[in-house]
Formats: sequence, C-alpha cells, structure tokens
Amino acid sequence: MPKLLLILFLLFVSQKSSSQPLWKSVSRFPEQGLANVVVTDSMHIKGRPITSYSQFVYSNDGGLSWNSIQTNFPLFKFSFTDALHGWACSDSGRICRTLDGGISWTAIQLNSDPYFSDLQFVSDSTGFVFSANYDTIFITHDAGDNWDSSITNIPWGSYQKKIYFKDALNGWIMNGYYDSLIYHTIDGGINWTADSLPSPMGGYANNGISFVDSLTGFLTGRYSLMKTMDGGLTWTVVGNVSGGDIAFRDSLNGILVSSNELIFQTTNGGISWAMVYQTPLFLSVNNFPRAFVSDGSFYEFNNAGALLKSNDGTNWKYITWNTFPRSYGNSEDPQLAMSSAKNGIFVSASDCTPGSCGNSTFYTTDSGFTWHQFDYLTWNTAIQTKSDTEWYFVDSYSLTSNTILYESNDQMQTYSQIYSFNDRIRYINFADSLHAVAAGYNTYYSQDGGLTWSMATGINATSCFNGTFPDAKYGWMIRYNKLARTSDYGATWNVIYTDPSFQNYFKKVIFTDTLHGFIAHQNAPSFEMTIDGGNTWTTLNSPGYIYDFYMTDSLTGWVSTDSGIFYSNDGLLSFQLQYDLPVSNLLFLDEVHGYAAASNLFLSTDQTSIINNIISVSEKTPQVDIYPNPGNNIFHIRVHEGLSILNFKVFDQLGREIIVVKKVDNAESEFDLKYISAGTYFISIQLSNGSMIHSKIHKID
Repeated sequence: MPKLLLILFLLFVSQKSSSQPLWKSVSRFPEQGLANVVVTDSMHIKGRPITSYSQFVYSNDGGLSWNSIQTNFPLFKFSFTDALHGWACSDSGRICRTLDGGISWTAIQLNSDPYFSDLQFVSDSTGFVFSANYDTIFITHDAGDNWDSSITNIPWGSYQKKIYFKDALNGWIMNGYYDSLIYHTIDGGINWTADSLPSPMGGYANNGISFVDSLTGFLTGRYSLMKTMDGGLTWTVVGNVSGGDIAFRDSLNGILVSSNELIFQTTNGGISWAMVYQTPLFLSVNNFPRAFVSDGSFYEFNNAGALLKSNDGTNWKYITWNTFPRSYGNSEDPQLAMSSAKNGIFVSASDCTPGSCGNSTFYTTDSGFTWHQFDYLTWNTAIQTKSDTEWYFVDSYSLTSNTILYESNDQMQTYSQIYSFNDRIRYINFADSLHAVAAGYNTYYSQDGGLTWSMATGINATSCFNGTFPDAKYGWMIRYNKLARTSDYGATWNVIYTDPSFQNYFKKVIFTDTLHGFIAHQNAPSFEMTIDGGNTWTTLNSPGYIYDFYMTDSLTGWVSTDSGIFYSNDGLLSFQLQYDLPVSNLLFLDEVHGYAAASNLFLSTDQTSIINNIISVSEKTPQVDIYPNPGNNIFHIRVHEGLSILNFKVFDQLGREIIVVKKVDNAESEFDLKYISAGTYFISIQLSNGSMIHSKIHKID
C-alpha cells in the first residue's frame, strides 16, 4: 500500500467509536459426542469423546458441565460401581483402575496380551473381564489386584461380544454372530452352561439383557425380544422389536432401544410396548445403543454419541447433544445465512460421500432457539438468504457435477427447482432480484433471477471458493492465491492480484464497498487489506489462525480464530477478545445484530431478540399454563384451545439449554428441576399450530 494511502486510512480509523455488542450463547453444548457412557447416579456421568481413546470426560452435575482428563493409555469400555470406583479396558493386556472418579488412573497388567471386549464389576471387589481373542474370562475378587484366568471349561461358540452379571454369582455371556446359544453361570464364572435361544435371532444376536428379579429377564436379538421366567434356563419370543439394549426400573416399567434408534416403553412388565421416541442418527459410530437406569431415571446412549434422560420413560431430554450434527475433518465448510434477526439457515460441515450424507441443513424462525432439519438435501454446498421470502440453496449429487438450484419463498416449508448445473456449485450470490453469480469448477452469471445461466469469461479455470459483491455490478472472487474482479455483473472477470507468499492460499474475501477490501489467509494468522479496490495490498496480523471473519464496514469487524472471537473497530489493525471459543461462521446484519455458528454452538449479539424471546415475557400466556410457578421440583405445562405440545426447551439465565424435550405430542407434559439450583429460568414451547410460546419460571428451594 502506498504510504500516503496508509496514513490516510490510519487517520480515518482512529475516529471510530469503540462501542461493541456482546455475544450471548443461544445454544451451547459439549464439544463432542460421548462414547462408552456410564451413569453412576443422577449427578455423575462418565465416558470418553467419540474421537479419542486417551481422554476421559466426566460430569458431576448431571451433564450441565464437563471436565476432561488426558490419560497415559487408551481407555475403551468402563465399569463403575459408584461415582469414585471404576475400571476400564485398555490395550496390551491392561486393565485400568480409578479410585477418584476418573481424575487419575493406574494400569494393572494381566498375564497375557488379550483383546478385552467387555468388563463388568458387580461390587468394589468382584469383577469380570472377557477376552474375545483368548476365549477367556478373567475374574477378580480383590478390586483388580489379582486375576484368575484358569477357567477352561467354557463352551465358547463363535464370537462372544458381551457379558452381563446381575450379581456376583449369576451371569451370562452373549454371542455376537448367528448363534442361538447364550452361556450361563450360577457360581461366579467357575462353570458355564449353554442355553438354547428360540429362532429367529439373526446376526448380532444378543445385544441387551436385563433382569427384573432373580427369575424374570429380557433379552434382545436382531429380530426379536425374548423373555425368561426361570432365571435364564429357557427363553420365549414375546415381541418382534429388533436389536438394541433394554433396561427395567422395576417389575413393570422398562425401556428398549432398538438398533434403528427407536425408544420403546413398557408399563406392564414387557407384555406390550409403545414407541415413545425416535432419536436422530447424525453420525455412524461403532457403538450399539444402550439403555440403563440410575436413581430411578432412564438413560439412553445412542449410536451418534448422544446421551438422553427420561424420568418417566416417555419424555426425553438430551444431556450431551445438540441440534446440529458434529463435524469431523471439515471437508466442506459449514455455512450460515440469516435473512433477519429471527430467520436463517445453517449447513453443517460434513465428511460424508455426496448422496449419502444424511441431513445436514437446518433452518430457524426464532433466532436460533430451535432448529429444524430440512430432510431433502443430500449435499448442500451453497446457501443464501436475500429476505424472509427469498432463500436460495443448491444440492449437489456428486463431487463433480449435477447441482440443482432451488428457491424457497416460505422459509423452507416449500421449495422449487429453478436451474440444474452440470457442475458442482460451491458459491452463489444473488446481488439483486435479477443479477446472480455462481461458481464451481467454472463461473456462471445470470441476469434473470437465476432462471438461465451463462458461463463467465476470464476466470474459468480459476473459479472461486468465496466471493463478495458490495453491489450488483462490482464483485471479487478468490481461488487458491488469486483474486479476480468483475465490473459487469459477473459476466467477465480479470485476475488482478496473485499472492505468492502463502502456499495455502486465501480463505475468504470481503469488500465493504468498491474500494475497501480484506482477504483472510488460509493457514497463516494474517489478513491482507486494500483501500483502492484491490490494486495494492497490505498485510495485517490476525490474533490467531482464521476460521471466519465478517466486516460491517471498512472499520468494524469480527474474526473467529483458534483462540476465540475478536472484535476490531479500526479495520483489523487491533483486536479485543469477545468470546473464548472459536466458531466456523460469522454473520452480521448490522453492527448490533450478529450471529455465530459451529456444529456445536450458536451465538448471538442480538440482545433485543433474545430478551424479547425469553426474558421479557409474561408469567403466563393465553394459550399455555405452567404450574406451579413458583415451584419446587416438578413443573407442569398445559396447552388449551385443542392444541398440543410438540417440543419445549428450558434455558438458564445465560441462555444455556438445561432441558430439551421433543415429540411430546400431548396437551400436557411435565419436567423435573430437582437437580437444578433455585432461581429464574426461561422456557420456549413449540405448539402443534407452529407457534412458539416463551415464558419465565421460578424454582424455589
């Protein structure tokens, strides 16, 4: 940048006000889904992240907050007898033990090098560990100091996958593949007998087992549910619910989680079952769904690494999950578009193969408090909102071609196809009602609102990853280390700048007007700035490696880095930390209304919207009663006028979700704040007519 221009720019930015909006968490969740969860009681939950075997996570407040411990060895499956005493399978023939709830672990080396597929401790002293590759049960009666592996009279079948002991003497070993036998011991594992199971079983034959008392128990197979009334000697098929896990709270009340993520409930001891919940399966993780009981409450741990809780078996809330699927690898950047303070669309990053990605596109109509999946899209790569009545998105069916451009005029309730590209479109911009630009492997422009498209000239092989249009006529796009400019609505492009100094190229470009522009570097903590339309550039330092940034004018901007979200009021010359967690998307409607999104986090600076939706509401609404209010533990929700409750959420005063209950589909529901401290909380209720009701509740001691 010429020295005179830089001096003038610095004089200009020095006059900018330092006022700035504050970020507020609208939806806040753990960083990762969980694996191998153990609930020792209603307050203490243990597990590990899905993606890490050398990390142990635990919660001491029922899942509201989490702590993380890095271990010196991998931990696979856990067994805890209480909040403090626990054991875990490790590698290289090791069993690990903790006496302080998982804060510290010690490794116990067994006398061989087996693969441990399952373990269970029935008391602080007695435990059982199964080795699939050695066909051996290891037994301890002194908390793991010594292990007995001398039992040799076990009629092992094909592949053993799970053990279950209801006490120190009575236990079962369940086969994994196409075996109609279950192995039973009544003397603590010394002797075993094989009991026949009825057909049909199918692969992954025995997933879950639960005993109500010494005689009555249930067993799940891939194709059927079985029951015993003689302590496991004989089994009878009592239902066709497939796979999963099963747990009973007492002789009458139990839940079953099927292999396809359906939750069933019985209130008559297994005579009949009703489907009460279907959990969203966002990720494919090699963990079978689990069902278990603690302190009289049901818990479900699903294949996606989410943990749910129910006090009655019917109403369920997430403890460790969110509305968005997790993103691993970030092969595609997530995207956020807001048409107004309340309405927007979010696309999660994904590592899946096009055509088999599942659902990764969501929309909100209440400022991000609730999100709805848009089920059709298979590989969404570009979105844009022009107004509350103009939303554009593309759906790509392959990595190289066949992108469909859609338009929605009713916030994703309906949509229509307006064009098909023989290209994989990654960027789209409707500058006004007529002029639009799209880019994939080539660049295209439209002058009739997207109905027809022509290939642009001058940029074909250097098509863009990202673009910016301060007005319809002038625009800039980047790809790798090149910047191209158009002055004729995207019809022709000229490469005006090539940066040879950064091998990982440009990440994002923003022009706030036809003169002032900024480029973020991909893998370097720096920006480039221009004040002459891109002819000359000056390098600026960033407070960290850049995930995203947004400028509302040539001076005011925000940048999300690996250190958090930073604010600048002098054109990215200096920064102030505003939020200590990074996000992948930043978007501002103006200097006050800002939004940030990641696959596990949604933030807003729009205090007015948040206050209107949650805090500044009446104690009661004409449609919904919440009682008792103030209340102690149990709160009831009742809706009138022939409506029903679909979903509801409870937030604390920081905007954090503490309860999520979905698919109520009833005129009345309840929730429990037994383990939550006294104070004021806020509830958001979605009714069957599509309306959202927001109210305050007061919990007293």
